Amino acid sequence: MQNKKHEHLFIVYNPNSTGAATVEEQVFDPLDEQGIRYEVYDTKSPDTEENIADMQQIPSDADVIVAAGDGTAMQITNAAQRGKKDWTIGFTPHGNFSDQAYTHASHQHDVLDLLNAPTVDVAPMTIEVDGEYWRHAPSYMTIGWSAIAASQFGDHESRDVMKNTPKALKLARSLAQLAENYYKNRKTFLPPFAVNGDNQDNMTDIMAVNGPRVAGIIRSQDTYYDKPYFGAKADIDVSHILPNIPFGLKALSGHTPLERVESMNIAFEEAARIPVQTEGEFQWLDAQNIYVYKNPNDRLQIRHPKRTARA
Repeated sequence: MQNKKHEHLFIVYNPNSTGAATVEEQVFDPLDEQGIRYEVYDTKSPDTEENIADMQQIPSDADVIVAAGDGTAMQITNAAQRGKKDWTIGFTPHGNFSDQAYTHASHQHDVLDLLNAPTVDVAPMTIEVDGEYWRHAPSYMTIGWSAIAASQFGDHESRDVMKNTPKALKLARSLAQLAENYYKNRKTFLPPFAVNGDNQDNMTDIMAVNGPRVAGIIRSQDTYYDKPYFGAKADIDVSHILPNIPFGLKALSGHTPLERVESMNIAFEEAARIPVQTEGEFQWLDAQNIYVYKNPNDRLQIRHPKRTARA
């Protein structure tokens, strides 16, 4: 591997990520051992929008590796789209949930595999709120109880606990936090709304999905990748978690409309304060209409070692 292949390599590192302690050993050290030059970009703010704006300082011709979790992956996606960056992006699993990393790579792939991997052309979801652009989401967006539950993973206390949790126990501890949050908020229903004209009532959640994994909990077939058609409730499998989290039967099956989004218009009967999260980044939005769709002009070049494995 020659240095000249990666003259503008940037490692996006989030010191607050729950997997930050392993980045040096698993990312920096292998690059150093191979003599590969790189620059480190540290996320500078707890505020999502501030990070998105600041990330656009990375040069347009950069090769970017996100050594963090899904929240940072979502931020770099938005920075690429808003800054019209011609980045090639790879993801390593160093967050509480690392759906972006495991969508494109398997557990056996490391940072060197990423740099040698072919790329795939991906369209993230575009989200508009009351007719105005709000954000891109590469994998998923949820509205309702699941968004409120995600908010707990952003505070310093939760992150500190997860940083000190052995890797094998992180998912179980995360699910335990979700279970506790669910029982506190299980009677929190969304205001009446319609999805693509179909009226909905007594729903805890809305979920828009653009990939095979949602928060490490819901998984679809591993061969799925950016299919041209996105149908309601398409080949989603939650059976592996149901024995361990009984609340999942209601929260993930009975009260969560789930689609792979090509075009999803969510219209509330009246303007309301709505809990929304994209890739774990939580926000309250004052909204009456939320429109999620795929814009064919919004494309990302993502490093995808799984394609090499299938070749």
